[in-house]
Amino acid sequence: MSCSAWASDVPTSPGRSVIRTFIYGSCVSRDTFEFLRPQGYDLTAYVARQSLLSAYSRVDEEELPPHETSSAFQRRMIEGDWTSSLPRALARVRGRVDLVLWDLCDERLGVRRLASGHYVTRSVDTIATGLDTQLEKQGAALVPFGSPQHRRHFTARLRSFRQRLRELELLERTLVLAPAWASRCGDGTPTPSSFGLSAEEANPIFADYHDEVEKVVGVPIIRLGEDLVEGAAHHRWGKAPFHYSDEVYLRLVDHISRHAARAGA
Repeated sequence: MSCSAWASDVPTSPGRSVIRTFIYGSCVSRDTFEFLRPQGYDLTAYVARQSLLSAYSRVDEEELPPHETSSAFQRRMIEGDWTSSLPRALARVRGRVDLVLWDLCDERLGVRRLASGHYVTRSVDTIATGLDTQLEKQGAALVPFGSPQHRRHFTARLRSFRQRLRELELLERTLVLAPAWASRCGDGTPTPSSFGLSAEEANPIFADYHDEVEKVVGVPIIRLGEDLVEGAAHHRWGKAPFHYSDEVYLRLVDHISRHAARAGA
């Protein structure tokens, strides 16, 4: 099972001012948000399964091979990725967002470079639907996460993203969640790798990308080191290095709340 949009059954505490939140990222931010909701946070929009490389590389829809999706969420994420929906989604909520939560977890599977030169995200959705296999057969080259080519294009897209956030007056409202991947769960069992990428391999790569985000975009980054994270053996989306125990989400919530208070959100 993979994380997707889902409604919380925990009511928002009465009397709290609402902090309107835009999420760009994966279940790292989305699962953390469920611990923010009772504190007065409201989810305005959610863009997932979209690499920053793909977000600024719109593809003609006729380039999308036929594929079957299992849910409306899966279909929206694939179509959003191919049409580079992130910049437009941000523009639609201009003036109606207090906080942008961003995490880089969906960069982990890399991107495919099409014959046209455009990039599309290699995601759990494109893999599950067989779309990634079709693209591979058509000669779409894989650009792996952490490779020199991926890093170079990621840095270039960071500049575009920073400009977009500034234009929409969202730059100072943006916060990056960067907990390390957990190598073990709270019960002591090891976490599995994610499509061949283990916590030990992923953490130094993500650290480099987060340093680049800090340097180019200049937004605050909430880092939790390997000593402060643990996986959940019975997480609702399954066991993974980035499916954390409640304690980890609560640590993130504490940092987010303090940042929001300083920013006046």
